[in-house]
Amino acid sequence: MTLACPACGSRVWCSLLTIPRPRSLTTDLRRLERPLDKVMCRTCGLARNAELRGAATIREYEDAYELNVAAGEEHIYFTRNGPITRSQAVFDWIAGQSRGLPDRILEIGCGQGNLLVKLRQALPQATVCGLEASHRAVALGRAKGLDVVQGVVGVTALPPADLVISFGVLEHVEEPLSFLTELRRASRRDMQMLLAVPVQEEEGYDLFFADHVWHFTLDHLRAIVERAGWQVEHAERSHPVVQGFGLLSCRPGAPAVPGPIADAHSLQARNRDIWIARLGEADRRLAALGDRPFAVFGSGELFALLHTYGDLGRCRVDALIDDAPNRQGRVMYGIPVHDRDWLSAHTGHPVFVAVNARYHGQLAESLSQAGRVPVFWC
Repeated sequence: MTLACPACGSRVWCSLLTIPRPRSLTTDLRRLERPLDKVMCRTCGLARNAELRGAATIREYEDAYELNVAAGEEHIYFTRNGPITRSQAVFDWIAGQSRGLPDRILEIGCGQGNLLVKLRQALPQATVCGLEASHRAVALGRAKGLDVVQGVVGVTALPPADLVISFGVLEHVEEPLSFLTELRRASRRDMQMLLAVPVQEEEGYDLFFADHVWHFTLDHLRAIVERAGWQVEHAERSHPVVQGFGLLSCRPGAPAVPGPIADAHSLQARNRDIWIARLGEADRRLAALGDRPFAVFGSGELFALLHTYGDLGRCRVDALIDDAPNRQGRVMYGIPVHDRDWLSAHTGHPVFVAVNARYHGQLAESLSQAGRVPVFWC
């Protein structure tokens, strides 16, 4: 039977994005030996992976997922006011959405517990616990003295909570309606749920991640939440630091037929076309370098995207340069990651910049002050 769209109930899907390469990229920057293939609901424009893999998907998160499963690992945002960790940025965002001072907090998909630590420090009177699929991440969380249970929603019993947080999880879940319905079944009458996912209004590239099963707009998210028996109290996006995400604050309600869903077909196609064009432009700039060796500034998602789906993987890259200390000293796809000192010792190397465009201004200024002008920007 054809899968029903969890947002509108339609069973008619059409092709959205197929990249004819034998591998695809995950959010933890692993490569999977299968092509990227996305489809879209013909009625409401909700996008998903063409193939759903059931229990195999859960096993990959339990045993193979590598994001946030190394001691001390955490994404860093570089802002005009200095670096800020992802957990601090997320904490700052949700702190403004939380109602009062909850006694019991549950985070779904807590990783190694970076956000739980912030919550425990800020709310010492509260009981704070987490649910996480990855065995390695659970071990790291427990080593910090956190109450972290290994498991997944729908299989593992959920402890009572006044506040449930699910940040960057639902897009990975193959049955989002069942996931939210189970959280609703386990909820208390006055419980609050804070639910955040990447949203297509933000012109992101999450369509290109194979482990992002679903690609929502805020209207899609609202519709699925309402069908699962939640009432939306507040919705927002365009956070100045945690860019690309939308956030809903919800409370238990009765299952409802959602209202009109804005046509998302054009949003999905726009994001696809923007990033296909950027991949093509990056390949044209790389072609201008010929066989000359060069360095790449950036070892994160954008670098991995270009290396996986573009021609960067065929080029002579001697080094990756990254300002994040937790990335320095690693090897990405066979290329060592260094700090900026490497550039000072290799002044003849061109630099290809592969970082989020919001950092270009800061980077241009700092590299110019260091006497080096990057030759290529992506």
